[in-house]
This record gives sequence, C-alpha cells and structure tokens, in this order.
Amino acid sequence: RNFGRDSGVVARDFHINGGHAEPGFTSTCSASGSAGPASYHLPGASTTDYASIPNYYFPPGAFTVEGFIKVAPGSNSGGKYMFSYASGTNDNCLLVSSHVATPGVWVHWAMTMTASNLAVHYINGSRVTGLGGSGWCGGQGGTLVIGQEQDAHGGGFQATQAPNMWFDSLRVHASMLTAAQISTIASTGTLPQTTLWNQWCFNNPRNFGYDSGLRAQDWSTRGGTADLGLSNCSGGFAVGGVGDAPVSYHLPGATTTQFMTATNFSFPPGSFTVEGFIKVAPNNGGKWWFSYASPAGTPGSDNCLLQSSSVGTYGVWVHWAITVGPAPGYAITLYLNGTATTLPTSASRSWCGHQGGTLVLGQEQDNNGGGFSSSQAPEMWFDSLRIHTTMLTQTELAAIAGGGHAGVVFWSHYCFNDPLNFGYDRGIQGNNFRAVGGQADIGHTACGNPAPTAAPTNPPTLQPSATPTTSPTFAPTRAPTDAPTDMPTTLNPTTSPTNNPTASPTDSPTTSPTDSPTASPTNNPTASPTDSPTASPTASPTAAPTFAPSASPTFAPTSAPVDSSASAASATSPGSTAFLIIIVGILILLAIIVAVVILKKGGGGGGGGGGGGFARGDRGGY
Repeated sequence: RNFGRDSGVVARDFHINGGHAEPGFTSTCSASGSAGPASYHLPGASTTDYASIPNYYFPPGAFTVEGFIKVAPGSNSGGKYMFSYASGTNDNCLLVSSHVATPGVWVHWAMTMTASNLAVHYINGSRVTGLGGSGWCGGQGGTLVIGQEQDAHGGGFQATQAPNMWFDSLRVHASMLTAAQISTIASTGTLPQTTLWNQWCFNNPRNFGYDSGLRAQDWSTRGGTADLGLSNCSGGFAVGGVGDAPVSYHLPGATTTQFMTATNFSFPPGSFTVEGFIKVAPNNGGKWWFSYASPAGTPGSDNCLLQSSSVGTYGVWVHWAITVGPAPGYAITLYLNGTATTLPTSASRSWCGHQGGTLVLGQEQDNNGGGFSSSQAPEMWFDSLRIHTTMLTQTELAAIAGGGHAGVVFWSHYCFNDPLNFGYDRGIQGNNFRAVGGQADIGHTACGNPAPTAAPTNPPTLQPSATPTTSPTFAPTRAPTDAPTDMPTTLNPTTSPTNNPTASPTDSPTTSPTDSPTASPTNNPTASPTDSPTASPTASPTAAPTFAPSASPTFAPTSAPVDSSASAASATSPGSTAFLIIIVGILILLAIIVAVVILKKGGGGGGGGGGGGFARGDRGGY
C-alpha cells in the first residue's frame, strides 16, 4: 500500500508509477526500526529555506534558549544569522549570528536572557562573545525564524544572510539556566529540572516542527531536508520538564476572537460556589471575564451571571471566588484571597436562576454565545476554576487561597494544565470548555486532580431550584458510583413501584386493569410507556435514586388496584371452596343420570333392530 515509503533518516519516499507486488526474498526489512538521530538541514544561500512561528511569545521574565547545532564552513563568518525574532515595531528585536568558532562539527549553543533583557551566549558550556548584539527588545507576539534574518516582520530575507547549517534540537526554558547547568547539557545531554516552554527535537522528518514543550507551538517549515543528527532527542520529556511545572491558559484581551465557551451549561441546583486562581494584567480591570447568558427568551438572558476583572491587585495570581445562594434570591458574595469583598460596579448581584445557557470566559456576551466587544475583553491568565455544589464558608475559601483543599463535590473542575485539551472538565458534570485562541503559559498551582473525577460514593441530595421556570437536566454525564447510569434526569425523580410497573404518560393518576399496577406520574413524567421502566435501578427498588429530593413522591395511583397475589388469595377462601364443591357434585350426578339413560336406550334399540348398531339406536332413542 506504500511501496516507496522511506523509513530512514531523510524520509525521502519514492513516487511509484505502475508496477505491482510479487513474492520477495527477505522478510526482515521493516519500517519499524529506529532511523537513528535526525536533524533539520537548511542549505543556506537561499530565501526559501527556513522555519518560522508567527505570533510567538517568549516566557515572561528571564529565560534560556539552547540546543545542538552545526554550521557549515564558510557559513560561520559574520553577516549570517541563524536565529531572528521580529516584533511588530522592531525587525531586529532579537538576532543571533551563526558565527561559531568551530564549523563543521556539532556544538551546543545556549543564550540566557536576564529579566532586564540582556543576553549571554555559550558554546559547549563556555561563555562566548560575537554571536549577538544587544539583548531582546521585549516585544511579544512577533515572528520567530531560524535560518534567515528578517528585514521586515516575517520576511525581507536575503540569500547572502542565510547560513548552511543543521538543527538537532532546540529548547526554550522559562528560567535563566546557570553556567553549570548549561555545561551539563552540553557534555551529557541531561536536562535540569526546569519548565520547558518549548522543545523542538527535529527528529521526525514528517513533522519537523513539532513542539513537545509547554506552549505546543510548532514550526512551519519551508524547504530544508532531513539529515543525520546528534542526540536522537525523542521529545518524550514531560510538559514542564522533569518537575511538571504549573501551566495556565492565557487570553491576550482586546479581541473578540479569543475566549473559552461551554454551551448548554447548567450550574448546580440550589446554592453553589465558583472559585479558582486567576491573574489579570495591569490596566485590565473594569472589564468582564466571567459571563453566563441564559437561553434566549428568558429574563435577564445575556447578563444572567456576569463578573468583572476588577480584582484589586494586578499582574499577580489572585484567588477569586463567588458564593451564590440561597434560593430564591441567589445573592452573590465576592471573595478575593479568602476575604469577602464588595462587588465591583455593574457586576451581577444575583444569579437569574436559568439553566442550559452559555458560559464564556474572557468575553462579555450581549446575546447568548456572542455579541462580544474587544474593549470589554481583559488580558488575563487562568490557572484553575472549580464549581462546588455548596456555598463554601469564608474559612474554607481562605484555606483554598492559602493552598488548601475543601473536600466537597466538584460539579465542574477545570485545571487548564493540558495545552492539547485546556477545557477538560474533571468534575461530575463533565461539561468541557472549547478553547478559541489563547496560549499556554506558566501557571500557579500545578492543579492536577485533587478531587475525584466522578461523584463520591455518597453525594449529597441536590435540592431543586425554586427560581428556574424550566426543569433542566441535573444528572451528571458521569454517573456517581452508587447510582445506576440510567438514573432519572428530571428535577423530581420518584421511586419506581415494585413489580416493574410502566409509568403511564397521563396528566392524572389512573388505575390500569392489568394484573400489575401501572403507576401514573405527575404532570412532568419522564418515564416512557415501554414494557418496563428504563430508569428503574433494580427490579424492586426500595429507595429513590441518589439525586432525588427528600420530598415524598407523588407517583402512587389514587386507588389501590387489585394485585395478582390478592386475587389468588381471594379465590382460595373457605366460601369459594364450598361453592366449587357443590357445583362439581351436581355435575357428577348429572353425568351419572345421563349415562344410565343412554345405556338403557341403547339396549332396546339393539334387540329390535338386530344389527342396527349403537349409534343408530342412540339417535332413534332421542
């Protein structure tokens, strides 16, 4: 099916024209073997061979770029550049020359950048000069290019400035490595325990630009070929390095095209808490980051639950929380770092109570799921966000803000620690966010999975909400361990009667004339009139499902139908037995009389008629 596939280092497949398969000679040739170390080769002297990443962000603060490279003789002279970063206003925001002292051999190159944007370069663990001018200009969101020098943002290349060189591996660390750490990498290839912001291994010719680091920003390769490498970098390092450093989700703000959204979203019935760690950039207060719009046509639809980015302190991580409840008012109380705080102006003072709407992070909705305005979108970071099924106390919230954990059911639990699936919900609702835009960045808590991924063994009884006008589906998508997966999903599930009744979909209770009673539900039945109830946990349940309210069910019929077991007992009562004996006796007596009469008639007929037979004499007698 793929005769020409090349499983070697350069991955140069044959193009097959005609021909067909036949029995071969060897059976050992396999494409599953290791091709050995690979590298990405750029031939130089061209403007069409390079790799680039648009909208690139370096780590905040100090950082390090390092990896193994090889520069061909003649390309290590001045005037050629291997690493070029251009911001929107500066095409030489960060520029590194290919002027290495030892061409034609593999060397380890490293560049540390201080918090004040000053660069220091190393070759094979030793500090060198002559590779770069000043430091980094500090502009973010520009274009990063290897193998060319940019005279314009993302272009303006010159063939005379393009070196002939090889890239074996390249990494960006979210910290400034020490000289000793750089020397260890150069001599042994062993990485220190740091946050790997980016890691490009250049070991897969079919996907050279793959980034196995935290940011997951792949190169777009233009030209270049595979060649032999040095380190066989596998790309198997954990995101964040050996220590799995914290990760967060960053939204740049001032745009309508970057946000997170969860549709058909329901909050817990009754009171609840929303809390997590967020960071708002300076000068981004007074905007809106948490927006819940209820379904169209419901009161207060687009601002059903709206919260501001005014968090008091900016550019630092803050623990943010709101408690909502109790019913029917659903008043909102705001807590920052565990302390009750006055709600910002125009933020929701209460929840409108409607379920099944759209929840958006990073934008304010002027209609359900849209109507965004870039001036209302803050630049901010999300480390974690959780929804609890109770109103946490100030003491509990202060404990979480200080690094503790409240042992309650997580209705929703978003950790924002997986760049490949930022919006994954580890809570019992299982309602994932869809990330539109945004980037991975350094986080705060290394939020893993401290809470159960499904409901605990004994989840609390969730009481219905008094305010919503419609009854949403409150059953979680991942059922609790002690309840059946096909548990009823209405707000008021009721106990199924014994003997496997089938609920009748009528508006008022009636008694079925069958042997087994057919229970009639209330005005909001959920059971379908099938042969057996699909939502019945067992054949003879004795208790309501876990999520049923404590109120007594109204499922019973108004009159007691005759049970089959009761009918059997009535048929074998003393009066019924005597009556049956009399009837049987009369029938036996009549049978004897008839038999005697037949015998007498048959005898007379036989004598008179000779051989007329019994039957003929029988008919003549009657």
